[in-house]
Amino acid sequence: MKPDLLLDAITKHVKLTKDEEKIVVSLLRDKKVKKKQYLLQEKEIQKYGFFVLSGCLRSYSIDKLLESRKLKLKMSLLYP
Repeated sequence: MKPDLLLDAITKHVKLTKDEEKIVVSLLRDKKVKKKQYLLQEKEIQKYGFFVLSGCLRSYSIDKLLESRKLKLKMSLLYP
């Protein structure tokens, strides 16, 4: 895990105290996802946010006609 990357992204928008930084870091969890693997399964509710360290995530929703809608891409800002 690289908490400094997330803290850098947060502190671009909000000033955090050292205690607040410790709280944020204590709440972080690593999750490695393979290519074509889903972060959430059908009917699962998203409870947490995601911060992409490397690679790209595709996000979309399916409407009642089973058509894909609202495509979003999240890419890391790290380049090998």
